[in-house]
Amino acid sequence: MDTNTKLAKMNMAVHGLDGDIVQGNSFYDDKHELLGKCDFVMANPPFNVDGVDKSKDSVKNDPRLPFGLPKNDNANYLWIQYFYSYLNEKSTCHLSPHFRRSFYRMDSSPFNTLR
Repeated sequence: MDTNTKLAKMNMAVHGLDGDIVQGNSFYDDKHELLGKCDFVMANPPFNVDGVDKSKDSVKNDPRLPFGLPKNDNANYLWIQYFYSYLNEKSTCHLSPHFRRSFYRMDSSPFNTLR
């Protein structure tokens, strides 16, 4: 088990939470298969990651990218699409408070409210 996985599990335990933390690379493998299954998403991803290999079939054909493969080199728009794709029909997504943005999905209308 790598250090990040251990830290994530420790963080969950310290806060009295239970979760399924698994080691992997979210850009190339969706370990949890959450498409359309979430009522809400709360996340603090590592924004501005560079070097995601967009030539891999697992990225090019990823069903978590409903708006297509972003043209920019950082992973910000990948993360946002992942979160959006996990939401069910009546759900809400809030990004990290450090990002200071929230988007909500209401009535199946993407980005109906953007603050």
